[in-house]
Amino acid sequence: MSKMYDAGITTAYGAAVRGGYEGTYEQFCTDLGKLADVLSEFLGFSVTVETLAEGAEARGEYDAGVLSLGIPRGDTGNGIQSIALNADYTLTVTYTNGQTWTSGSIRGETGATPNLQIGTVSTLSPGSPATAEITGTRDEPRLNLGIPQGVPGEVPAASIAPAYDASSTYAVGEYVMHNNSLYRCTTAITTAEAWTAAHWTAAQIGDDLADCSRQLSDLDEDVYTLNKFSFNDELTSKRANILLEYKRYGTAYDSNKNAVSSNTPIYQNFKLNGKNGIVIAPATKNLISASGSQSMTSAETISVTAGNYTLSLQGTTGYVTYANSDDTITGYIRQKGIAHFNFTSNDTLTITPHGTVDYVQFEKNIFKTPWNLGGANRYDGTITSSVNETLHEFGLGFWFKPFDASEYCKDNYMMLAYGRQDANNYFYVCWHKSSTTTNYHFEFRVVVNGVGYSIQSPWGGWEIKSNDEVIGDKIVFAPEQLIGLYAHLVPGREMSLYYALNGVVSVSTYYSSAIGGIPISNLFIGCGSASGSSDPPMIANGMFSDFVFDTEKPDPMKFFKGGL
Repeated sequence: MSKMYDAGITTAYGAAVRGGYEGTYEQFCTDLGKLADVLSEFLGFSVTVETLAEGAEARGEYDAGVLSLGIPRGDTGNGIQSIALNADYTLTVTYTNGQTWTSGSIRGETGATPNLQIGTVSTLSPGSPATAEITGTRDEPRLNLGIPQGVPGEVPAASIAPAYDASSTYAVGEYVMHNNSLYRCTTAITTAEAWTAAHWTAAQIGDDLADCSRQLSDLDEDVYTLNKFSFNDELTSKRANILLEYKRYGTAYDSNKNAVSSNTPIYQNFKLNGKNGIVIAPATKNLISASGSQSMTSAETISVTAGNYTLSLQGTTGYVTYANSDDTITGYIRQKGIAHFNFTSNDTLTITPHGTVDYVQFEKNIFKTPWNLGGANRYDGTITSSVNETLHEFGLGFWFKPFDASEYCKDNYMMLAYGRQDANNYFYVCWHKSSTTTNYHFEFRVVVNGVGYSIQSPWGGWEIKSNDEVIGDKIVFAPEQLIGLYAHLVPGREMSLYYALNGVVSVSTYYSSAIGGIPISNLFIGCGSASGSSDPPMIANGMFSDFVFDTEKPDPMKFFKGGL
């Protein structure tokens, strides 16, 4: 016979816990089995315990001396799966059963920014450990420091300068120690003598080092400017064995129409960093009458022969009309205007003023040159220098602005700088047009022992116009814009041509191990007559500024940095 005992789900374990049992459910079942063994032994019957599934109904039965108990497993606890911090500083707790719980904001209030102050700074005795202490409040902390004094050093006098020796001689600037003090020689001692205070001055090492630093800085700058020729209101060179000489026969006129005597440079505002440039213009003759060239009040008829001519108004008032003998050439120009002509045979050109027209020039040139008095010749201007040495690594650069950058200048071979010994040894820097196109390029050419080497800017990359334009891939520029050129030769390695326009620096480089040093007797800048029938024409028409002929450490970027 058996009897079922309805103990309820987990009733026995719950009663045990309420009674003070502290073990887990599994421990309870184990302990209950041990208890059954004891009761079986004590009461004379046996007890069996079975763990039932979670949620099952507990049971108990007695049969033939065996007490059988069935106890269900307790409910599975609900654990925490994750905790996330949200953007609003709340926490979201996700439980293993899928339920969630969100807290309030856990963000504290913004605290005050501490205003850190330096408190006391104490000098501690040599060898002491440094100290640091923060006092004050949280909002007004104060940092107090203790810094140990350095251990006094001992520098032997001989390590600063040798002791004065009455048997020695001294040059100005030498240092000696005398009576534990440092002195610098101010009067050369060419005959050994006893200490003479008048020949020495007490020296302060700090001041002398600062002076040395300044001298080194100046020396570094002089490495660049050692051979620099300045055109800014003077014609000078910092290199003693290279002297510059400006040559121009006869009178010429500056931009204010003032007469400038023979062999005197003409300076004009270069419009760059307050600099002036030196005017280099080719020979010409103003075919207008002397009075008409200054103030034209009536028409003038000029006879012409075949060739290229240019009419320009370089004043500020009036305008002119013009016509040839059969009126096949007619037109007009206003102030600052230019008209170009190509007469194929003898003819005349009548120029008629409208209003008072000042500073008119009509010349047999393919381009406009600076104004010259009517009826008078202006002769080539050039800067020359006697070099007389073989140039190895050297740089040659200048800033240049043309007076006329119209398309008619394309027929001109513009020589800017030229160094020569003879027909087999020379170099030049120029810009000129292709014989088959209207495009310009810049060129640096070296001829050594009759063998030529050259480097050029790309054809078609530059074109001369009278105003600011960009046409296709060509950069065009006006007369007021700056052209910077810098030629650089390293014998046995390379030759380079740097060119700057509108603030952009480009470079073309040619490498050759065959280029040697080039012997040069004379250097020409701008116009001039270079002896030798094989020499290229020496023509220039513009302003030059900051010409550099540097035989030591050429630095093109430093050169361009001055103005671009």
